[in-house]
Amino acid sequence: MKTSGLCAVVLWFVAVCPCLAQMMSGSQYRDYMSELDAAAARWQKQIKAVDIEKMKVDYAVGSRIERARTATLENLKMLRDFIGQQRSIDLLSVDILIENSVGDASSPLSALLDLLPANEKGVYWERTLAPMMTEIADLQEPLGKHINAFANKLQLKAEACRK
Repeated sequence: MKTSGLCAVVLWFVAVCPCLAQMMSGSQYRDYMSELDAAAARWQKQIKAVDIEKMKVDYAVGSRIERARTATLENLKMLRDFIGQQRSIDLLSVDILIENSVGDASSPLSALLDLLPANEKGVYWERTLAPMMTEIADLQEPLGKHINAFANKLQLKAEACRK
């Protein structure tokens, strides 16, 4: 009986500790949210600066670029709104919305990058905006890990209550 109890404790540490190690501390989380908000503000500014008229593209391409640009800006606005909401009340559901919004911003940004013309202005904007894709992925990952670790912690607490 002691052996099975010891095995259970060992398995618990193996299963839980790696997940808990991925959760951010309170100060890490606040720093992360500040970094994400600052990055989203910078991305908004960069995308707003894209001047489609100077790219000298036809109407159809310009219209698609504008739709992708607008969608990206709307997603970034939602992201910043969720970050503001999270700063006033810390909820796991809002963390999930933030993480989804980060991902949602990358899809129209990718479309925008694909639509840029191969001329001088298009190449300039491609070089300016392309690093955002990497930065978005880099900033999305820690929040995803934090959410998963937090959810695992909650599930373990719930399972302990059933016993």
